Amino acid sequence: MKINADILKQLIKTDLNLDVILEYKFHPTRKWRNDLFIPSLGIAIELGVYSQGRHTRGSGFLGDIEKYNALTMQGFKLLRYAHVKHSYNDIIEDLKLYIENIK
Repeated sequence: MKINADILKQLIKTDLNLDVILEYKFHPTRKWRNDLFIPSLGIAIELGVYSQGRHTRGSGFLGDIEKYNALTMQGFKLLRYAHVKHSYNDIIEDLKLYIENIK
């Protein structure tokens, strides 16, 4: 099942009471965007890392490395999820665990 960013945004808001920005542009000069961004946690979420997709082909993979390094250098945390392996519940549970560990 493909994870839908709009549905995930609503689940994060409902289950965790966190604001989420879709397609967050995080770089001042590049057109890079994150699928979802949780400002209060500084967490960017990327969806769709799967076999034969843009993220796994040569130039797409190299572009992602550059993008993810830029995220890290700006102090963001990054969570990546594959449609073929992860569920909405996996992501919500990871966020709950993260929140519990920062308390």
